[in-house]
Amino acid sequence: MLFRSSHKLSRIKKSISRFPVTGFGNRLLANPMKSVCIIGAGPGGLVAAKTFLQSEQFKVTVYEKDDKVGGIWAFPKRSESDGYLSPQTPTNLSKFTVGFSDLSWQSLGTGESHVPMFPAATQVGQYLELYRDRYVPSSTFKFGHCVVSADRVKQDDGYRWKVVTEIKIYGPEAGDSAGANTKQETAYFDYVINATGFFSKPSVPTRLIPPSQTVKEVHTSHFRELDNLFVERGSHAGKNILVYGGGNSAGEVASNIAFQLSSSQYSPNASVHNNRFEGVRVYHVTPRPLYAIPPYVPGDRANT
Repeated sequence: MLFRSSHKLSRIKKSISRFPVTGFGNRLLANPMKSVCIIGAGPGGLVAAKTFLQSEQFKVTVYEKDDKVGGIWAFPKRSESDGYLSPQTPTNLSKFTVGFSDLSWQSLGTGESHVPMFPAATQVGQYLELYRDRYVPSSTFKFGHCVVSADRVKQDDGYRWKVVTEIKIYGPEAGDSAGANTKQETAYFDYVINATGFFSKPSVPTRLIPPSQTVKEVHTSHFRELDNLFVERGSHAGKNILVYGGGNSAGEVASNIAFQLSSSQYSPNASVHNNRFEGVRVYHVTPRPLYAIPPYVPGDRANT
């Protein structure tokens, strides 16, 4: 679900090493500094920016449509329902695999609230913010810039990339062809890296359930709490919840729903206990067999 820094880092470094550097006596004369546009400030965009900057051969600009780094892991969001993940969504790889080789999870310094074996989405967001603070200067980023086109065009000195971005205008300034509340900016670069990932848009299949005023259909990326699943607030005792899909998101949200249903009935915390969901059941339907096993089996202190 997340990233393996060492593999991406090695590929980027190999690419950088192909740019020639000529020697002259005891001095190294590099080619003129090239410009690099990186689209997306998620894990891939961050490690790419850091690697190019460390080579000291490139001027790097990172475009990010959000107002912070992290991609799908960016927290906090503008609202509880915003974003692609619930703040408590765990990674599907352990913290020993999910991370960068040059930044330990212990660097978060969370004290008593230690990082669990499978970090939550909010912790991943904090980790990526720390990586940015440590390795990528703030001047590298252009937040709130959505890239709408990137075209290779011929100029007098060769080919370059023409990158057009769209930004929102909140003041009285008039917009242009992009719309009344937006404007477009154009910049040119020698190289472009597309680091947008492929999880930013929900994958919604052809509607399987006929539209209904009493049955609500919700994508997993929008689920936060049980009330999100029903048309109206009130008593939902005895109702059924259907989760369909065999991917990681479906499995995680089915587990989350079951956990919240159990907590609403049996939690010793009076503020969590809620009879509105008494007898509610969740069914998970998958297109192929799905074998659910624990992500890890904790050992006792004597064996760890």
